[in-house]
Amino acid sequence: MTKDRSKSPDTASPPPVVLTFWKTRPAWILFAISVLVYIQTVSFDYALDDKLYITHNQFTQQGVDGIKDLVSNDLLVGFFGKDKKLLSGGRYRPIPLITFAVEVQLFGNDPSVSHALNLILYGLTCLLLYGLLLRLLPSRPGQHPMLSLPFIATLLFCLHPLHTEVIANIKSRDEMMSLFGALGSLWFVLEYLEKRNGLSMAWAFLCFFGALLSKESTVTFLAAIPFTLIFFRSKVLQKDASDAASQQFSLKEIILAMLPIFVAFGCYMVMRMSLLDDNTGEVTELLNNPFVESSTSDKYATIFYTMGLYIKLLFFPHPLTNDYFPRHIPIIGWGDPRAFLSLILYAWMIWLAVKGFFKRSLISWCIFFFLISFSLFSNLVFPIGSFMNERFMYVPSIGFCVAFGDLLIRGVNRWKSSKQAVERTLAYAVILMSFAFTIKTVHRSRAWKNDFTLAMTDVAISPNSTKANMSAGAALIEKANALPEGDMQRKALANQAIPYLTKALDIYSNYKQPMLLLGSAYFLLDNYEGAYQGYSRALQMDPNFGDAKRNLEFIADRAASQKIYNIAEKCYLTLIANDPNAVHIYAKLGQLYGRDMGNIPKAKEYLEKATQLDPANTDVLQKLGIVYSLTGDNNKALATFLKAYELNPKNANVLMNIGITYRNMGDTEQGDSYLQRAFALDPSLRK
Repeated sequence: MTKDRSKSPDTASPPPVVLTFWKTRPAWILFAISVLVYIQTVSFDYALDDKLYITHNQFTQQGVDGIKDLVSNDLLVGFFGKDKKLLSGGRYRPIPLITFAVEVQLFGNDPSVSHALNLILYGLTCLLLYGLLLRLLPSRPGQHPMLSLPFIATLLFCLHPLHTEVIANIKSRDEMMSLFGALGSLWFVLEYLEKRNGLSMAWAFLCFFGALLSKESTVTFLAAIPFTLIFFRSKVLQKDASDAASQQFSLKEIILAMLPIFVAFGCYMVMRMSLLDDNTGEVTELLNNPFVESSTSDKYATIFYTMGLYIKLLFFPHPLTNDYFPRHIPIIGWGDPRAFLSLILYAWMIWLAVKGFFKRSLISWCIFFFLISFSLFSNLVFPIGSFMNERFMYVPSIGFCVAFGDLLIRGVNRWKSSKQAVERTLAYAVILMSFAFTIKTVHRSRAWKNDFTLAMTDVAISPNSTKANMSAGAALIEKANALPEGDMQRKALANQAIPYLTKALDIYSNYKQPMLLLGSAYFLLDNYEGAYQGYSRALQMDPNFGDAKRNLEFIADRAASQKIYNIAEKCYLTLIANDPNAVHIYAKLGQLYGRDMGNIPKAKEYLEKATQLDPANTDVLQKLGIVYSLTGDNNKALATFLKAYELNPKNANVLMNIGITYRNMGDTEQGDSYLQRAFALDPSLRK
């Protein structure tokens, strides 16, 4: 029988191949597997939050010229055009955005390049993880390298379906760069401890600083790295000389080796605080704080329920979705057994980890690493803006993969007695597990092909999510708008979108985005009243909603051109009620009343209001002059036209209106003089 690894990890001296692991066949098999399982993503388009980082980010789209702005601003500024922080604290992640800016500079908006680079980065991360596990968990003599714990654990990590969001969504390069840098810093800290090489400390600093500038959650490695060093390399846990690794280090030596990590963190915090204001206040919008409407008791019951779901998805990654927004996850109380069972599960995990720490149980390290790296995403420390997200398991899953691999190896060793039987059974188990994970990963990756595929796939998985329903409706509307006018498929897609958007509003009635899209769906169906209702209600939800304002004005203009004057009137009046200083809307409304509806007193009222707001607006003065002419007040008309002429003496229409007004007043000579000047400027006015 083999040694029980749960009691003491194998600490035999690492073979020389550890330091050149990247040259070995198992290492490159892992690299190839990690790339090939996601190779189809190279043909995928941008999707989901890629617009925040790349396609709709004004700084990224400037290429290298935008780097200075990416370095000096919050993540969301380039997308929103202002410092808008939707979640608690800021988001300062310049390095991933800089890589996107360089790609835009060199290749334009080419998602295949970004996907390919993500694949290479993922492959290198898996390669580095394998090397670290070889250093921490060296194989037993005579053990086949591809049946060792480092290989099996890394293989699990490579293929785990929970990682599909990180790899297939270009935006999640921040997750990959963060982990790659954090693992790199651990590697160089180990190098320093073993070789006392000062250059290794410099590399540890650069790796950790780069990881922090990729994603803030790297901060958890401030605890994970020293804990790993203490667990595997500290003399405090050394039992006897026979159990010692090739080198054991005192706490003082470990603290010294951690100095570049702490210095990197200090530099990062100084840089961050000098650029960002993290005091965003309490978030009260449901989609950015799903617990805003729940009691404190229900909040924590639901949090523990979602924490249990993470464990379930690690063991059984199905179904997977990008959308865990309200109400895909229900708010539950402590009376629900799911919350209580999850609490018991985590309490048992903590007890197991503490109990096994001084015995150097590998399961203890796995649990502690999982809890440390998961802590910031649990909603227990601070709100993350969502119930949960699969990408938050990217780093914590390392602890799971090592634990699962260790349990698998120990289980097979206890079940089979001969070495040949152990290796054969273990090989079959690893192949079966790899096949199952590969099938699921490849299948789930396809959902990330583009926004439309992702939205329509995940709304079936998250039918009770307001955001999933909104996204499905948005995808259908976008597809309809891409078709030429007159194509009957436009109306079919709009009809298909309406139930999704209606359901999104049923779930969350104050959700402005589906309300806006509902207006667009009705517009595609030529239902102008429905379009008006959607846009106006969206504007009521958010008086500063620019898209709602623009769409209302567009509907008003289109309705006026099609002689649907009642709709145009309602749209313009709604816009004025929203912004009493909107000069151009007063002008359009005045023109609608005067030219189209024949209501001259109303036209005069709104045009006079427009001139009060902007006395130097030539277009408004010209329209007002025409209204005065229609009322027979030629003196006011002439005075108004002459004022417009003073502001713009090269305006042929103003000159023509002055001429006509003079002729109406009986001054033919003056009238003809202005008319000739108008015709000279614009011969097309001569009829």
